[in-house]
Amino acid sequence: MEQAHFQLISKALADPTRAEMVRVIASYKGGETPCQVLVEKFGLTPATISHHSGELVSSGLLTMRRDGRCAFFKLNAPVARAYHMQIGKLLARRETKRAKIGA
Repeated sequence: MEQAHFQLISKALADPTRAEMVRVIASYKGGETPCQVLVEKFGLTPATISHHSGELVSSGLLTMRRDGRCAFFKLNAPVARAYHMQIGKLLARRETKRAKIGA
């Protein structure tokens, strides 16, 4: 994963509401989460949900499908896996540096 893409996702996930939205969407039964479910779950206006989901879609972490006026969101699993792997690499490098300093 390119550094710019990693930073874009990290920035999107820095907002606690967005991070929780990703968790809800990733665990939603049925694959795709309707926008209305997010509105009800978070108690936010559709416009606010649209703003947050737009940031997550722009980062590539979510995909969106429209059916009339309703939007459906789904975790982009390959991007989520790549992001997770990148975090693992960063943590491994930190541990290696920490071990060298402590040696």
